[in-house]
This record gives sequence, structure tokens and C-alpha cells, in this order.
Amino acid sequence: MGGLRARLRLARWLGPWMDQSRSPRVIRERRDFGETYAQVYHPARRAPRGAMLLISGFHYEGPDDPRMIRFASVLAHAGLLVYAPSLRSFRRLRLERDVMSDAFDAFEALRADPRRPAMKPGILSVSFGCLPALRTAARFGDEVGGVLTFGGFADWAETA
Repeated sequence: MGGLRARLRLARWLGPWMDQSRSPRVIRERRDFGETYAQVYHPARRAPRGAMLLISGFHYEGPDDPRMIRFASVLAHAGLLVYAPSLRSFRRLRLERDVMSDAFDAFEALRADPRRPAMKPGILSVSFGCLPALRTAARFGDEVGGVLTFGGFADWAETA
């Protein structure tokens, strides 16, 4: 993503000084694929400069949780094309095999999106979303630009 402007947008919207009930204006749409869907976000006034698969944690609302909506909106406002998949298993508050296929399908859909810039998309996970994020990164290997996991594991070795 890079760039000072992108970092300033992130700092403005994610900093403690910002009203957390407000979100920047971006374009949000639902994209169906496989047996599930993703909430897709992109900048309102310019082409995306990067792409990110944003995997939510173990939560029944998944990408429809207002906190995830705001976070994905901030990332899109900073210049990213963001895919936030709804993982069926997580919505049922269970860990089942379809969680991996949903994450893999979402990454494939992101890679195929014509709005995606030529650079490799990254993967960012929140909480227990690290499991499907790391598995997706392992499956797609060199097609992934980077991975960032944010919390969500009591035992790193067991999770990995």
C-alpha cells in the first residue's frame, strides 16, 4: 500500500482521537462466491493501490460486525481493495472444514477481481481468524504479498 497519504489516512481514522462511531466514505458491496460471500470495500474516488483479504475472528456476525465494517472501511479509505469473507463455520460458532474452503474461495475471488492492482494481495486476520489466514497463506504461497495476524491464539504451536 505504502505512501505517506495512506499512512495519514490510517492514523486519522484509527487513532484514539477519532469518534469510533464514524467511518470514512467508501464503496461497499457484497460479492457471492462458492457457498458464501464477502463484503468488498474499495476507495470511493480513486483506484485501489493494494489489496487485502481481511479475515474476521470467531464471531457469528463475521464481516457484518460493525467493528469489522468500520475497520474494512478505514483500510479501503487508505487505498486498499478489501475482501472480508463470511466464514460459514465461524458464523455457526464452530470450527469445521468449510472455514478453509471459504477462506480459499475468498482469496481466489480477490485475486480475480479486475480492480485489484498488479501487486500480490496481503492477508490480515483478527483473533482466531489467524487459523484460516495462515492456512490460506500456506496454500497460495508465492501469490500472497504478506500476512499479518492480530491476536487470537492461546497456544501458537497448536494454532499453527
